[in-house]
Amino acid sequence: HFFLENYSKRTGKNIATIPEKTMQLLRTHDWPGNVRELKGIIERMVITNFDTPLELSEKAAYVIEQIKKTSASEITLAAIEKKHISQVLQKTGWRIEGPKGAAKLLGMHPSTLRYRMKKLDIIRYDFE
Repeated sequence: HFFLENYSKRTGKNIATIPEKTMQLLRTHDWPGNVRELKGIIERMVITNFDTPLELSEKAAYVIEQIKKTSASEITLAAIEKKHISQVLQKTGWRIEGPKGAAKLLGMHPSTLRYRMKKLDIIRYDFE
């Protein structure tokens, strides 16, 4: 709830509650990345949610599932995000904007996707 309040204020959103279903998923996860991983998931949930109460986005659920499949020493959250974004970009033919673009499929603004691509060093034809 601390992270939810913090990120809600930062983004100017009025998200005050987390449904029990989402809380249950968050509680049952092992959180191999500890507090930083939880903080990152809550931040992504706040950014990608437009309504209250806070719902677990498909992207956040995907990240949690990928982490469950691997140990913390095998892969980082950034690596999972990079792989997922790269796969979606390949699926869309590297189209970022538009109704069939990667940003739409990922549930984010095109400029946010470009920022994430730059930050994660995702370039066209990077099939890592």
